[in-house]
Amino acid sequence: MAIYIDDGVNVDPSWTEHIAISADGQNWSPINKSGKNVQPRTLNINNNPKYRAPFLNKGSHSLISITDGSDDTQIVTFDPNDVVNQPTWQGNTPTAFQTAVQELTGWLG
Repeated sequence: MAIYIDDGVNVDPSWTEHIAISADGQNWSPINKSGKNVQPRTLNINNNPKYRAPFLNKGSHSLISITDGSDDTQIVTFDPNDVVNQPTWQGNTPTAFQTAVQELTGWLG
């Protein structure tokens, strides 16, 4: 599943307080940065039927959730390997995963 994520100002200069998300790289939706957190998650997909369908055959896998800091509600959860416009997040390595977490955290900061 391809996804695009970027700091809002890279998509629309007026989105200074947003990050941007898109399914196609053309139609973007802003997510207000205020009170959002980055939550790295490791899931054992094979033992959790809830996640089996979208992440089939990925075994133990690292995902990132952007959550609302007030109640930890998940806004979006994604596999950084599926983020088309962020090649440094891809590769399924600890370094790529940490890069994704650090960049998102910086954007939200």
